[in-house]
Amino acid sequence: MADFLAPIIDFVAGILELIYRFVFGAILWVIIFLRDLLLQTGIVDSVITATVIPIVVLLGIFLVLVGWIWGPIRRTYGSD
Repeated sequence: MADFLAPIIDFVAGILELIYRFVFGAILWVIIFLRDLLLQTGIVDSVITATVIPIVVLLGIFLVLVGWIWGPIRRTYGSD
């Protein structure tokens, strides 16, 4: 049975690895882009502050999107 499932598991693992790499690469690209933008425009002078601001913004966007999706699901199917 393991010989039968091994190619399928390898295929799915390869696809998931590509998806994870793309998502994390995109997130890192946005953080670095916004950090450099904040530093070059002179809005902030500290590298740490310029790195934390995009992380907080992305986290806020993520939480809003999760709430936007999770709220109707909870209202539809109930929560106990």
